[in-house]
Amino acid sequence: MLAVIAILSALSVVSVGLISSASSAYASASSQRESVDRLSFAMERVVNSLREAPPGAQNGQPGITLAATFEIRFNDNSGFFIRDNDLWMVAADSTEAPLCRDIDIFALSYFGDDGVTDTIATPEQTQRIQIRLGADGLELRTAVFLRVALGS
Repeated sequence: MLAVIAILSALSVVSVGLISSASSAYASASSQRESVDRLSFAMERVVNSLREAPPGAQNGQPGITLAATFEIRFNDNSGFFIRDNDLWMVAADSTEAPLCRDIDIFALSYFGDDGVTDTIATPEQTQRIQIRLGADGLELRTAVFLRVALGS
């Protein structure tokens, strides 16, 4: 009888360890999935807005009025910026709304038609914008070609 109790005790200790590690793995995967969903949604909104940037004063130039590493604004008042580790979207009517909370990285890089020249100082020459967005140890990156710069 004591042998059976000892064996069952050993099995329960092993089972508790397995259940605990499985629960921990599930919680971690669930948290990571939620972070990916948040970042993917925000990245999609940023990409679509940048791709459809309003035209500038000259044909083929984007209407970027403010180009910074952590912020972009267009001549129709729309744009994106960081406030208190949250990514905010500004609509054309100047309405601000949080797009993604608790982000660690939001960085924009601006490039000219050669794909190498940094155009942060001359945003009207921007043809492509590279975006980095990250949270909870995850990072998404992409590049957007502005349609107005392509002449469409």
